[in-house]
Amino acid sequence: MAAAGDGRTFVFAAAPGVDRGPVKFYRPALGRSGHPGRLAPLPIPPETAALPGLALSPGGSKLAVSLPPVHEQTGSKIQVFSLATGARRGWVWPGHGTISVGAGGGGSNSWEADNRTLLFEVTTLTRTGSPGQLRLLDTAAPAGSLLAASTPIPIPSTDLGWQHNNATHRILGIPLITGDGSKLVTPFFHLSAPPKVFDFTITEFSVRTGKPVQVLY
Repeated sequence: MAAAGDGRTFVFAAAPGVDRGPVKFYRPALGRSGHPGRLAPLPIPPETAALPGLALSPGGSKLAVSLPPVHEQTGSKIQVFSLATGARRGWVWPGHGTISVGAGGGGSNSWEADNRTLLFEVTTLTRTGSPGQLRLLDTAAPAGSLLAASTPIPIPSTDLGWQHNNATHRILGIPLITGDGSKLVTPFFHLSAPPKVFDFTITEFSVRTGKPVQVLY
């Protein structure tokens, strides 16, 4: 499930079973009272990969879908669809890596308010864990290379994903991005001195520097 910024536009993906396709996309229509109306299939071709990650743009016009490689090939990808026409633009990650979109369960907070810039995470599997990196995709960039069309956020990979050497502190999941694209908001885990043992905080990070700005909770 993914939601737009208006609180009334939703998209969900459905498949016959877990990790079994074809995955089809639908938009439930909500009336002014909030009650669901007709279930409308979207003009997006079914996907044969596992259930994807979803992120609906704040304006509700674009759906970003992250898909794993098929048949054990390299090349995870992001596709962005027009909900009105089904027109598609796609980018592929060059090499091994798992791509994820959909902060906060697929909400519009993976997008900046411009309906153009999309936050995503790529993780790779190594002997010491699954280090990650956060990047910003310009969805108006030419299709093709996801690396070329995106820019990294300078948060150390040791603070992302899961590493055996980052058990003392790490970001949990994909952060939310503020509408102006200046900050990330995320759950943050770190060890603390006994008797507390560990802490979970909600921390704000700077997109420009990759460093914590303030603890919100």
